Amino acid sequence: MVSKKEESHGMVPRPKIFGNLIGEVIAKKICCKCGLCVSSCPVNSIMMTEEGPKLISPCKQCEACYYGCPRSQAFSGELLETSLTSGNRDDVLGRYVKIISARTTSDEIRARGQDGGVVTTLLIYAIKNKMIDGAVVASKGHQDPWKPMPKLALTVEDVLNAAGAKYSNCPNLVALGDALFCYNLDKVCVVGVPCQVTAARNVKVQPKAARKIGDKIEFIIGLFCVETFNHKRLLEYLTTRGIDMQRVSKFDIKDGKFKAYADNAEVLCVPVKDLKDCVNEFCYVCRDLTALYADISVGAIGSQRGWSTVIIRTDRGAELFESAVREGYLEVKDIGEGIAALKKVAERKASGKWLL
Repeated sequence: MVSKKEESHGMVPRPKIFGNLIGEVIAKKICCKCGLCVSSCPVNSIMMTEEGPKLISPCKQCEACYYGCPRSQAFSGELLETSLTSGNRDDVLGRYVKIISARTTSDEIRARGQDGGVVTTLLIYAIKNKMIDGAVVASKGHQDPWKPMPKLALTVEDVLNAAGAKYSNCPNLVALGDALFCYNLDKVCVVGVPCQVTAARNVKVQPKAARKIGDKIEFIIGLFCVETFNHKRLLEYLTTRGIDMQRVSKFDIKDGKFKAYADNAEVLCVPVKDLKDCVNEFCYVCRDLTALYADISVGAIGSQRGWSTVIIRTDRGAELFESAVREGYLEVKDIGEGIAALKKVAERKASGKWLL
């Protein structure tokens, strides 16, 4: 973006660098900590911390971090939408080929995954059939299993270990850099919540972003998301209610309730609104429930218990999904009136009235 002063004087515009991100995004507390800026930096000058991305060595002014950022002033949703190949378009659900319910046919995945286990199944199918070399996911941390960490899943076991929902934010896209610069992978699937999906699509289509990374993204799978929680504040909340995080086997949000399970038993069930102080500030500006710029979007809203709602948005997404169905990895059924329920929640978030 050229300033009026620079334009009127015929000056060469200043490069948009990490300092611009500090002023436009980080200082305003709208940085979603997706991690793309870390992966985009060709000289490893940016590091992700608990507080967000930090500059740790001189910036080379390549502009990749700025133009890749999904919350910089250069971001254009129209640019991203034109890259999608689906003909149908809904005002709140975005572009799509079709919307259905699906679930895994694997008992193991059903036991370890979330809802219908669709995302885990798609990743395993894609790895086994060499459609991808690896997947960027949020995996359990080594010391704190419920503090998600960015992970490059290279094997079926890696994917299974990452299965299940984590409701704290995770800078997934840090692992994109690992895929390219550590493992030299050619075909990567990115799995993430809407802000991360937006960043992943942006780095594929924005000319000034780190297209060397974007060109390696084969598929983008989005997860429905209302909001994420600050891990430290969530931990404090649960601890005051006597929940031992080391014993927790699963978290879930259903019907407006936040639930925790340990030893296959429910140990906590509270209204989601009770966790309003745990919500990350950067979620307040998000209006995207269903990951509008994914190839495939997946979530629970709109489907029966044990099934996942699947929004196929692109031809590439349809190719992956239909192949998995055809070879017996997934079973599908009509979502019926579930679309109306999904639209209702999506409209609420799009209007900004979703906030706890």
